[in-house]
Amino acid sequence: MGMIFVGGIHGVGKSYFCNSFSREFEILHFSSSELISKQKKEQYSSNKMIKSVNKNQDFLLDALEILELTEEHFLLDGHFCLLNKEEKIIKIPEETFHKLNPNVIILLTDSVESIALRLIERDNREYDFDFLKRFQKEELEYATVISEKLDIPLHVYKMGNSLEILNRNLKSILKKEY
Repeated sequence: MGMIFVGGIHGVGKSYFCNSFSREFEILHFSSSELISKQKKEQYSSNKMIKSVNKNQDFLLDALEILELTEEHFLLDGHFCLLNKEEKIIKIPEETFHKLNPNVIILLTDSVESIALRLIERDNREYDFDFLKRFQKEELEYATVISEKLDIPLHVYKMGNSLEILNRNLKSILKKEY
């Protein structure tokens, strides 16, 4: 089974990308947030502050185990960093990624202006551009660390600019055996 982990900060376009990719390549897509909410038996909310990052990751791992996935490839969208209830950037525990055992990481980025606009439209929430820039930088740095520690490929793409390149590369990613 080959998990393609699609990361990026809130509002970067993970759901849009994964839904498009899933339709085009006919592979399953799961949202970490939705799996966690379902496992916790709580309604998914637009509030991005997490009370317990570690507990949520346990819920995610339990939810994936229950699914008993046997597909050759599937997408899981999620994060490398989250916001705690004090709105501080917290890294997802490295152990979570070891247990998830993805075969490849795709990290989506975008301009902070585009991300901020999406967050206003989607969540009716404004974020400071400098904060979003720092959040995205930390997401990229930690994704790089995780990729190196797991010895798996990391593909970084800016939304909009390189989606054609990304689609071409994804075809080759799906053909490779990781």
